[in-house]
Formats: sequence, structure tokens, C-alpha cells
Amino acid sequence: MKLLGARNWAITFAFVSFTGFGAFSAIAADRYYAGPSGGNWNNTANWSASDESGPTGASVPAANDSAYLTRFSNDASEFSVAFDMHFPANAFLDLLILKDGGTGTFRLDMNPLPGGQAPVLRTIDVGIGMGGHGIFNQTAGMHVAEDNVYVASGPGSTGAYNLSGGSFEGAFYLAVGQQGASGTVNVTGGAMKGAVILVGGFNGTGEFNLNGNSTVESFEQHIGENGGHGTFNQTGGTNTAKTTLNIGDSEVDSDAVYKLSGGTLIAAKVENTRQFLQTGGTFSISGPFNNSGTATFAGTQQWNAGSSLNATGTSTTTFNSNAGAASTFALKLTAADTAKVHFNTSQNIQTISLNGSSSTDLASSPAADHFINVKQLTISTGQAKLDLNNNSLIVDKTLTTATSIRIQLQRGYHNGAWDGPGITSTSATNDASHNTALGYLDNADGSYAKFLGEPVGISSLIVRYTLYGDANLDGVVDFADLVRVAQNYSRTGTGEWYLGDFNYDGDVGFADLVKVAQNYGASALPAQADLPAGFAADWARAKAAIPEPAGITGLLSAIALLFFRRKSPHKHH
Repeated sequence: MKLLGARNWAITFAFVSFTGFGAFSAIAADRYYAGPSGGNWNNTANWSASDESGPTGASVPAANDSAYLTRFSNDASEFSVAFDMHFPANAFLDLLILKDGGTGTFRLDMNPLPGGQAPVLRTIDVGIGMGGHGIFNQTAGMHVAEDNVYVASGPGSTGAYNLSGGSFEGAFYLAVGQQGASGTVNVTGGAMKGAVILVGGFNGTGEFNLNGNSTVESFEQHIGENGGHGTFNQTGGTNTAKTTLNIGDSEVDSDAVYKLSGGTLIAAKVENTRQFLQTGGTFSISGPFNNSGTATFAGTQQWNAGSSLNATGTSTTTFNSNAGAASTFALKLTAADTAKVHFNTSQNIQTISLNGSSSTDLASSPAADHFINVKQLTISTGQAKLDLNNNSLIVDKTLTTATSIRIQLQRGYHNGAWDGPGITSTSATNDASHNTALGYLDNADGSYAKFLGEPVGISSLIVRYTLYGDANLDGVVDFADLVRVAQNYSRTGTGEWYLGDFNYDGDVGFADLVKVAQNYGASALPAQADLPAGFAADWARAKAAIPEPAGITGLLSAIALLFFRRKSPHKHH
């Protein structure tokens, strides 16, 4: 039976009894439904042997018979037929619901077979709303479609498949809203399986709603393709796309969205050219998520082995929840072209690779306590950037060298503007006082066991938005930072932030001392002894270059004493 593109269909039921209809008839009979709106299938007064307006009283369709529903309204009113299918046994039918402007409702609620076994309704082609308005309600039993099922096809048509119990298994396509029609599938209970699910195609509009404890499973799922408009709303249940979930396509007229607010979505692969919106529930993927549209992740994310997120084109990807956890680093993120990736909360990620002019940012946090903890970070030499705003970055130096992090910070620093490519900070750019920056620390000495509550070790490199002069990244500029600068003063060519190089020029010198003075509560030059050559004079110059702070008396004396004690022989008791 050809469904798409056809006209003037009859509804055909061809029953083949497996256990309950008795012996097979040698000659099949034609039966036409001629009963009233809301009539019952099993009432002989509703059947005719000639046509839908002929004399009634014919036998109810039995084994090998063909049943036709061809009646339609010639006026503005609609004609409705409800079939209560209480099959005493398994049945086989070739079904097309309604034609030409009426409304047909098919209700499947099959009684169990002797022994409690569920009966099976087997169909070839099913059309629900083909040139008219059709509804298929299934509350129990098993419906096995051995060919295609179309839920609304043809201009002006509407159709709905409502599954609240039992199960549906489709061998080929379950097409919802095709050829200018509007179709809906509502799964509130039971289980639905299909080879391919199409929601909104060929200028049609389709909607698929999944909730409750129900399950949906298919090899492929296509939402909004070939100029169609498709929406998949999942508020509960479990949906499994065993090979690919396609959201939209390359057609400019296509429109598609997958909305996940509850339940679990399991996908082997996702191709998103339109919109994926997760606001709750669980998203689990074992392969690539290729995003060239808009994708938002919230709720629980499970990036399993072999999974990745690849953002390309002008796409936008937003994370409102952590892609991992403190001990879980699974997501492999790659961004290219001018793709944008936004993190609105702390993240644990296996790898981040930024190419082209792509950008990734971690939104500014009120307490400056968000972080990205990534095992491996790669940023190309183009215009790609990672914007930390007022947050922190933790990387593993066994996979990402300290040299590469310093180079990317130098690029982001951009002569103090913090607006370059590489690792940058919009918060520092917007700081009118120019007292803040991104500093970094090699945790090789185990200074931190945890940083912002995140476990770190001797292989950790830490980047933090902080004050210029904060060498140890504790968030304040104090005596310990001044000592660090004094210990490395006049060091050239090998300067590091955590050694006192705060302007990323490779040296620890007067400019860095000025940075400390700018953010230190100092007031006077203390007495000096055994300080590095020129340090005391430069400290005086650094202080003179800024408004005099308060409370510095004795700091340089303490530094001098520290140096003196280091030079003095230790006494042993």
C-alpha cells in the first residue's frame, strides 16, 4: 500500500487469525463500516456487505476479510468512529485511518489471550490522518507494524498516535507530520520501538511528546528535516537513539528542537544543526555530539568513553551544569571556526582544543570561585581564546606544559589590556583600576592540596584571576608575595608569575615591584640589610610612583632579616 502521495484511500483491514477466528475462509469478504459515530466494531448493525451507505447487518470482519472505512462528511460537520478492538486472538490488518475531511478514531485495547499472553495486532501500512483527521489510541496489547506508519500526511491533515499502555514495534518508518500535515505522537506509558522515527518532514509539522515511565527506542531519529518543522519534548521516560539523533538538516526552511527536561536521553551520536535544549533530566552519549546550531546542557550529563563534543561554524554551546565531576574527566571538547562555548558553572573536562577563531568563556562568578579543571588544553596560534573572566583554571602539566600555558597567558595579556587571543580575562579588561590580572602557579612543591575545593597535586598548574603582585595566588598581596619578588629580583629571561614576573616580560624587575606596591598596604621604607642589590632603592621608587599606602613599616626589615638568617650559620642543639 502506498501512503504518501496517494489520494482517495479506503481503510482496509485484512484479518488473519492465528488462534481465535476459526478456520480460514476460502474467499475473503469485503466489509464496510456503515454505523454511527462512536459505533462499536463488534456490532453487526454497523457493517455492510456493499458500501458505507448500504444495508447493514453483515457479519463482523473475520479471518481474511477486508474492512473499509470510507465514509466522510459532505458538509462542515465531522464524522467520528471509535473502534474498540477487543481481539480474542492475534490479528493482522492493513490499516489506513480515514480520508477526505472527516475524523476517525481507532482505539486499541486488546484483551489478554487465554493464559494471560498479550495478543498481537500486526499491520502493514498504517496511515493516521491521510487527507483527513485521524487518531490512534493504544492503551494495551502489542502493535507490530511490519511496514511504515504515517501520523498525518497530506496538506491540511492532522493525526495523533497516543500510546498509554502496551507496546508498539515498527519495522520501518514512524513518520510524524509529513507533506504539509500536522502530526503528534504522545507516549505516556508502555514502550515504543521503531527502526526510524521522523518528526516533521517535507514541509510538515511534527511533535513527539515522551513522559511518564515509558520508553522509546529506535536506530535513527530525525527531527525537522527536508523543510519540515519538528519538536521532540521529553519530560520523562527513556529515549534511546541507537545510531544517530539528527536535529535539523542543511535545508534553510527546516526547523527543529529537542527539549529534554526530564527522564533520560541515550544517544550513540547526535548531529545538531538547529537546537538541542536540556534543562533537566539525564543526557548520556557514547559517540560524537556534532553541533553547528545551538546546544544547551543542564541537569546530568554522561559523556561516556568514545564521546566528544565538536562545535563548528557559528554554533553556540552552553553548559549550565558540570560536564564531569571532581573525579570524572570524560568530555573531549573541540571548537573551530567562530564557534562559541559558554560555561556558566565549574567544569571538569578531559580535553579542550580551540581552533580558528573559536572562543570559550567561563562566566563571571559573584564569589570568583568557579573553575575549569581540564587535563589537556590546546589553543591554536590563531584568534582562538579561553576567557576566564574572574575565575580559575587547573591543568595537568603532564599533558599541558607550563611553557604552553605561559605563552597563552602572554598572548591574552596583550600589554596589560587582557583582550588578546589565548588565555584572557574580560574581567581584567573591564577593571578600571587595572589592578587585576590572570596569574599562574606551578604546584610542584605541593603548596595546595585543594584549590577552590578542587583536589590538586604536584602535577597541577593553576591559573587564577587575582591582584597584580599575588605571586602565590592566595588572593591577597602581602609579605609572602613581597618575599617572592625579593628572592627573584633582577632575574632575567626565566621569569614566571609565581616567581614575581607580573607583566609577562620574562624578567623580575622594577615594573613588577611597582605592581606589588600598587596592591600592598605599605607606608614607609624600612631599614635594609642583605637585600638584593638595588632592591631597596627600587622599592622606594616603586612606592613613590603610587599614592602611599599604610602599614608597610617593617616589611623590608623583615625581608632583610629573612635573608640575613639564610646567610647565617645554623646553631645545633
